[in-house]
Amino acid sequence: MSDPKSSPNTQSASVDQQIRADNSIPKLGLKMFGSTLYATGFCVVVLIFMSFLINEGTWGAVLYQFTNLALYTPIIYMAAWRIGAREQNYVHFGHMEEDLWRGTKIGLMAIAPYAVCLILMVLSRAGILPNLFWLVRFIYAPYVVLFNLLVPNVTAGGLGVSVEDISYAGIFVASLLQLYVPLVTGLAYRLGYKGVSLYQKLVYQNVKSGRKEKKA
Repeated sequence: MSDPKSSPNTQSASVDQQIRADNSIPKLGLKMFGSTLYATGFCVVVLIFMSFLINEGTWGAVLYQFTNLALYTPIIYMAAWRIGAREQNYVHFGHMEEDLWRGTKIGLMAIAPYAVCLILMVLSRAGILPNLFWLVRFIYAPYVVLFNLLVPNVTAGGLGVSVEDISYAGIFVASLLQLYVPLVTGLAYRLGYKGVSLYQKLVYQNVKSGRKEKKA
């Protein structure tokens, strides 16, 4: 008589449970949060070496913000794209159920820790905690120009500014910039799930157009 624990159905259910546990929204969201911190680190380096562009007029500010997002976006985009591509296989083999909103959910989970930082900034603004403007600058390094537009009383460099110079409304409105993450992860997940690679499409189109020019 066969052991029910070793039956194919039992083993398949165990595999499904393990896959779902390893790919739960909280776990993937935490990993995505790590990706946002990693990407933010690159933007901090840009802030150190290229912040002078912010004071060079509109063109400098636009170039600086574009450079930041050009560094920040691909890191979280590729992380979400890989998740979508991997989970398409899981769905295909019946290990998971299809949910094209998982990318957005992962992105929302990834920015959840920033809500804690928002609370810390509010407490700092209220004088309950010491000045945490260094934390503000780090969190919003990828969006520093947009942040300055939303909180205009903060100087471009912002190194000596206190969080007391930011209004409560400014803190709240600026926090909405973090919604950029679930927008990117939502799109990237769907493209990865459908096997659509923007990079390959761009490279293929450039190569194809180059060949046409040579033939002409």
